[in-house]
Amino acid sequence: MNWSNVISRIGLAVTLLAAISLGIATNSAAAEEQKVSSKVGKPLQEAHDLAQKKKLNEALEKVREAEAVSSKTAFEQFKIDQFKVFIQMQRGDYGAAGRAMEATIASGFLEPNEIVKTQKSLAQIAFQLKDYNKSIEYGKKYIQSAPGDLDMRLLVIQSQYLLKDYKGTATGLREVIGSAEKSGKEVKEDWLQLLMSAEFEQNNTSGVAETLDMLLKRYPTQKYWRDRLQMVQDLPGLGDRENFEILRLMNETGVLEDAEEYVELAELAIQLGLPGEAKTTLDKGFAGQVLGVGENADRQKRLLTMASTQAVDDSKSLAQVEKETAAAKTGDADVKTGEAYLSHGKIDAAVVALQRGLGKGLTSTDGANLQLGIALYRMGKIEEAKTALAAVAQNKALAELARLWTIFIQQKT
Repeated sequence: MNWSNVISRIGLAVTLLAAISLGIATNSAAAEEQKVSSKVGKPLQEAHDLAQKKKLNEALEKVREAEAVSSKTAFEQFKIDQFKVFIQMQRGDYGAAGRAMEATIASGFLEPNEIVKTQKSLAQIAFQLKDYNKSIEYGKKYIQSAPGDLDMRLLVIQSQYLLKDYKGTATGLREVIGSAEKSGKEVKEDWLQLLMSAEFEQNNTSGVAETLDMLLKRYPTQKYWRDRLQMVQDLPGLGDRENFEILRLMNETGVLEDAEEYVELAELAIQLGLPGEAKTTLDKGFAGQVLGVGENADRQKRLLTMASTQAVDDSKSLAQVEKETAAAKTGDADVKTGEAYLSHGKIDAAVVALQRGLGKGLTSTDGANLQLGIALYRMGKIEEAKTALAAVAQNKALAELARLWTIFIQQKT
């Protein structure tokens, strides 16, 4: 992430007027009765006049002439350092300007509010000079007086990241994100991207997943969906059911990338006794010309023929199967029937069968609640769908998929 726009034009914390008896940035109590001798004042006045004419190198020479005066007072040195800030900033020598700024703070002659402004400028200058330790030092000092300055908080966070303090980066970003959420302000995409990078650098898989979820809620893209579902695919111990559900959500979110994934989803659907879903998937692949082309076209066509035949037979038998399963004492068969109805797009019947199965009792309710949540969503019963999906909790992969289905549903509705 590039913060150069934030600091592309660094402003002066100290404004010089027409005379060397500058009062704006001076601590009046500390400067009381302080005067500038003519030996110092004359070259400084000449430096001011030259700077006004943009003759910056000549002006700097006059400042050095003033600094060469022996037995200067602390106040005169303070004035000299102020001129250095003014001229060096205009010359673009931010390192020299920063050193002069530090000297003005140390002098004791700056007003408290000017110290705060100068700390901000020093943090910005240090960042531009890639002195990230110093940008953090002065940035944090400034934030103590101006905690609401979001740009400075982000500058400190970016500095931490560039110093590979990924834990500090993540902590700071979460605070910024939390503050934005509480105040109803926008959580920016680049904040979340930087947070995800910081979590990745710490090998914090759960942190990466959580951040991707936040990105999906606010800035959904196919890339974020793909990355997030890939993380579920990488979970250990996945079986056919989990892989099928991952590919199903990939299909729903439009991130199935190639023919192999379409074919895998269809084959898994057939293995799980859901030929209706297999046919729908293959039809979509052929319609999008992802399938039916290339060297595997004949195999894909044969798979479609098989899925179509099985889907017809399955659909014809569903009514009779439901009569038999409805009379069963346990709900597992009802759930299978509900899944079958869902795969054929018969949503009302799917919801009835799934709810009946859950009502009878199941060894594990995760799969049934996931199917019920999908069916209720497709029926348009959004809040009920979210409730069903929230009940998926025991199977880690299915629980993550249920949460992602909820995010997807929120986007759609």
